[in-house]
Amino acid sequence: MDKTIKDSDMILVSIGGNDVRSILSLNDLAKEDQFKVRLDSYLGNLKQTMKVLRSTNPNSIVIFLGLYNPYEKASNVEDIRLLNEWNYNTQQVVEEDGKGIFIPTYDLLKFNLGQYIAKDGLHPNSAGYQALANRVSKSVETIITNS
Repeated sequence: MDKTIKDSDMILVSIGGNDVRSILSLNDLAKEDQFKVRLDSYLGNLKQTMKVLRSTNPNSIVIFLGLYNPYEKASNVEDIRLLNEWNYNTQQVVEEDGKGIFIPTYDLLKFNLGQYIAKDGLHPNSAGYQALANRVSKSVETIITNS
């Protein structure tokens, strides 16, 4: 992977979804404790990932896709708060990089789940991936235009 990373102008990263999903499936008593433990572990891993990316390629733009809630039934307020906290902390780490950009996806999919989520009820379908690609493209256009 080193050569691929080294030769890349942009690196797209999407990680953490399974971590959050496993936390949100817990009962309410375990949820808050596990959230803190897993978030801390995840953030440590994310910082290490960013460090490796930067040591391999100091000039690439790292584009990080935020997480969304794929479930049709609205999650409770606490689940939404935890997901937003996860995304916020991720955004802080990514943007500390200087050449990292965090692209939110929560709002994009929130009102379009039936249109953008695959039959598995978790991953985007082709229309969902196209919507995500459009958002990434607009963000990259802004970066290139302002460079």
